[in-house]
Amino acid sequence: MQLTVRQIEQLDALAAAGATSLKTAIGPYDGHPFNNMILGRLQFMGLTESKVIRAGSQRGNGLRSGGQQTVYWLTPAGLTKAQQR
Repeated sequence: MQLTVRQIEQLDALAAAGATSLKTAIGPYDGHPFNNMILGRLQFMGLTESKVIRAGSQRGNGLRSGGQQTVYWLTPAGLTKAQQR
């Protein structure tokens, strides 16, 4: 599977942040610029996962009432792909 430069950048950002599970997932409110279209393609390839976190969730994300954000993390296959480079 050949990845584009932008896809590799997104994998590298997740790997550098240590985002390997929902517990360590990161999102745009954590200071990381993500491209949802690229991450969606990586998720389709089985390299990332995502979840919408709502205000007041167990993550303690500091979102205001009614707020939400999507967080991302690497799957084991995505982590392996990131480490191969």
